[in-house]
Amino acid sequence: MFWYNQIMVSTHRDRARVGTLSSRMEDYLEWKDPYPLTLDRLAAQLQPDAANQPVYGEKDLKVAERPAGYGLVNSQQVLIAGIFNRRNFLDLIRNFTVFETLDGRTMKKLARYQQYRAVHKTIHRLKTSKTRKEKGSVIWHTQGSGKSLTMVFLAVKLRRDPDLRDYKRSSSPTAPSWTSS
Repeated sequence: MFWYNQIMVSTHRDRARVGTLSSRMEDYLEWKDPYPLTLDRLAAQLQPDAANQPVYGEKDLKVAERPAGYGLVNSQQVLIAGIFNRRNFLDLIRNFTVFETLDGRTMKKLARYQQYRAVHKTIHRLKTSKTRKEKGSVIWHTQGSGKSLTMVFLAVKLRRDPDLRDYKRSSSPTAPSWTSS
C-alpha cells in the first residue's frame, strides 16, 4: 500500500488537508492555492453568479489583507482544483514526491502548495524570458519552509523538462541566470 497510495486527504465539512501515508496529523496541511488558477477564476468557475458572496474566513482579515478571491471558495474546492486536476495530480506524483529515511523509518514527502507554485513559476520564467537578466529570480523562504525540498523539486523538474534538461548554472558569480551548456 505504501508505494501505491499517492496522496491522502482529510476532510471535515468544507475544510480539507493533504498529506501522505507517513504524515503525522500535524503534517496534514491545507492546499491554499489552486495554481495555475487564481482564487478569483476558481470562484467564477464554481459560482459564476456569486462573485462577491464569501464562503469562509473573510471576517478574519482586514480588507487590505485579503488576497483576490479570498473567502469566495472553501478549502476543499481549492484543494481539489489545485491537486486533483489531471495535469497537477500527475505532476505531483512524478516530480513533487520524495522519500526520506529518518531514524530507520522511510517517510514519504509531498510538496506544499507554495513549493509547487514556486517551482512552476521558476520553470515558466526560464522558458519564457528573453534575456539572462529576466531569467534570474528569487524564491523567498522563511525558516522551516522547505527550502531544500523546493530546490530538489526544481532540480527534478529541470532535468525532466526537454527544453531545460541541458541547462546549467553559469560559472560567473555575477550571472544570476541559467545558461545553456
